Amino acid sequence: MNSSKKLAKNDGVGKDTNDVVEIGGLGELNKYKVLGIIGILVILVLGVGICYMQLRPRAILEVTRTDGTNKASETVYLKDAMYNIASVENQYNAYSSIYQQLYGSTYWEMEDADGKGRDGSSAAKKQIMDTIKQETVLSMEAKALGYSLTDAEKKPLQDQAKKFVDGLTDSQKKLDGLDTKTIEKVLERSALADKYRNIILSESGFKEDEVKATVDKKEFRQYDLQYYMISNTKDDKDVDKATKAKNFKAMQELKKKAEKTKDFSKLVLATTGAGAVSASAISGDSVSAEESGINAMKTEKIIAKDINESSFLDKKTRKQLIKMKKGEISDVIEGSDGYYLVRMDNDNSTEAYDQECESVVNEEKDNKVKAKLKEILPKYQIEVQAYWKKRVNIGYMTSDGAVQ
Repeated sequence: MNSSKKLAKNDGVGKDTNDVVEIGGLGELNKYKVLGIIGILVILVLGVGICYMQLRPRAILEVTRTDGTNKASETVYLKDAMYNIASVENQYNAYSSIYQQLYGSTYWEMEDADGKGRDGSSAAKKQIMDTIKQETVLSMEAKALGYSLTDAEKKPLQDQAKKFVDGLTDSQKKLDGLDTKTIEKVLERSALADKYRNIILSESGFKEDEVKATVDKKEFRQYDLQYYMISNTKDDKDVDKATKAKNFKAMQELKKKAEKTKDFSKLVLATTGAGAVSASAISGDSVSAEESGINAMKTEKIIAKDINESSFLDKKTRKQLIKMKKGEISDVIEGSDGYYLVRMDNDNSTEAYDQECESVVNEEKDNKVKAKLKEILPKYQIEVQAYWKKRVNIGYMTSDGAVQ
């Protein structure tokens, strides 16, 4: 009877205590599984979020063209600047030992590197951003006006990008932005900007020959001298008369030898050491600096306009020397610190003139482009992003082991 009532109460299904416990245990297990899955998902979401925060593209510059129907916007990311950064860092790191010797620090730490209070790192950072700004605006303006690069113009850029990447270390190649594809994109931006620069120059009426004509060729005539010198001082004191006489005789012998040889540069071989010697030390085809006391050959370049400011010998002697013809050798000259034997290697070098022409031409080109930029910049809104201002430290971005 009790059994019948119990079955009826349970809709005819028999349940005992063990059954209830078993079913209840399975429910707890399912609950823990769900909680475990939720926990894993939360961790994955957080992990993905962190990875995204770490690896997401870092915008450093926003440029928007707001004028007319050709509205456009471009975002420059840190990876798009890595080629410029690597180029600048490679440039200054190549001379790091020289900066250490001259200034006792790296270029990046050097104070007032640009004469405007910036250290080397900040000066380089401004240089890089100024370049990116100008190239971005010019390339966007070029696109707005319908200009683009042809396939023939792009091909050399592909080769240039590959060559640059091939020259990187293995660790540098792993840095985001120092891959061939990204560098090609950066070089194309630069090339399109250059193409538009040339259009600007053409439209401005710029004529290179007219600019070069403003440089006085006589003023920039350069005289290339080769010379040997034997010191008449030792330990910051003048040598005695006997030593000085021996030095003079040695230089006279060198002059006789110089008049008979075709290669003035090899009369004295470069070594260390100095001191007075007898003329007999100069007897073979060449003699070492250590044996003769005569310094190995050095060179001096005198530019006509700087004849009064040059520090080589004295002004009267310099004016006499530049009267020599190419290949002519001077008599032994007594300077304030020793005896000199000078040969005119080139009495009409165009090196200084060519450099000055290049300088004034580039300056005039820059002036023309800057004038055009002043005209078109009101069309653009340029915003340097916070990441560039606060997080980027030039000098340490692309060295081996660098981490972005």
